[in-house]
Amino acid sequence: MRATTCTLAVYLTKKEIAKARKETACAGEGAQYFRFKPRNSSVLEGGEVIIPCEVENRVGIVQWVKDGFAYVIQPNGEIVGHPRLRLIGDQNAGIYNLKITDASLTDDGEYQCQVGPYLRIKPIRANAHLIVICKYTPDESLNGFFLRLTVPRFISFS
Repeated sequence: MRATTCTLAVYLTKKEIAKARKETACAGEGAQYFRFKPRNSSVLEGGEVIIPCEVENRVGIVQWVKDGFAYVIQPNGEIVGHPRLRLIGDQNAGIYNLKITDASLTDDGEYQCQVGPYLRIKPIRANAHLIVICKYTPDESLNGFFLRLTVPRFISFS
């Protein structure tokens, strides 16, 4: 993993990708399965991230879900109501990656790549959590120092 002050990216070697594909494949002739499952990742606010999803023997319909909400995906890969999100990759080759540009704190959450059932073929699902890291610009009044706080998502001040 390599990070700079502007972007955060995860770099996988060919060997790591091959290993991940082997780990995510499942047995069963004719069954649809994940060739490459989505992985937990993080991105700096304003950055770009791709959440991978590759499917082998796909017969069901592929969709992406965030925090339980299913996105409506157009045939050209656009996601209705979410112009910063797009389905990318060669769908004929089973590649259904989700690309998020200009990441915002609202993009933080649990994503799921889903492939629906077809006749007797069962549906499959795979989750990945995306963490959006807040950009911070030091305030001159603090002389370049800042305090980092970790707080739960739900706080009650009483």
